[in-house]
Amino acid sequence: MRPPRVQFITKIFNFHTNSNRHGDVGLDSIHYNWSLALTISKVLISLQSLLTNPYCNVRMEPAIGRLYRNNKIELHACGLGSMRGITLSC
Repeated sequence: MRPPRVQFITKIFNFHTNSNRHGDVGLDSIHYNWSLALTISKVLISLQSLLTNPYCNVRMEPAIGRLYRNNKIELHACGLGSMRGITLSC
């Protein structure tokens, strides 16, 4: 059995260090450590944890990860701009 496909479809999460601009999520329990013992509820708990505490050592979008570590004010401005369709130099 294959792991579930987890992808964000709203723009709000497409500006996150652990997801890419296409909405794909970098969650190791899905991509590398998948087991039939992992239920959907456990996947959702892992996803919630990743959103609450981003893992910046492995980033799907390196520029966003750098902003997260170094300049959270600019990160939030760029994130809001991307949700509104505004292109900023982030």
